[in-house]
Amino acid sequence: MEDLLKNDFTAYYDLSVCDEPNLTIQTNKPYFEIEDNALIKDIVLHTKIGAGMARFSNPKSATVTVAKYEKFVTSLPNSFQRSRKRCDIIVCDNGNNLILGEIKDSPNIKGHRKEAKKQLYE
Repeated sequence: MEDLLKNDFTAYYDLSVCDEPNLTIQTNKPYFEIEDNALIKDIVLHTKIGAGMARFSNPKSATVTVAKYEKFVTSLPNSFQRSRKRCDIIVCDNGNNLILGEIKDSPNIKGHRKEAKKQLYE
């Protein structure tokens, strides 16, 4: 996934190769949570229940990759970023599932869900 973003994605849009480090996290834990940590401005993976904002069950302990998509896009030139809608993360396993994730810790989850759905079509 990291090579896809850093090399193929940037080549498709005729951008220079991305040199941003740590764009993906991998785990095979049967349960994990993801946090969008505002203090360090990064996505963090937790295995402790209740520590994250988004919760994932991985009962077959498949290798799961979490791509920090927003971090990737913000590392690209401003001209490319401008007016571009983006999710926070892309979660994929070994070929069967793909999740575009918008992580929010907010009481207005309904409004955020509506905005996330809208982003898919823009």
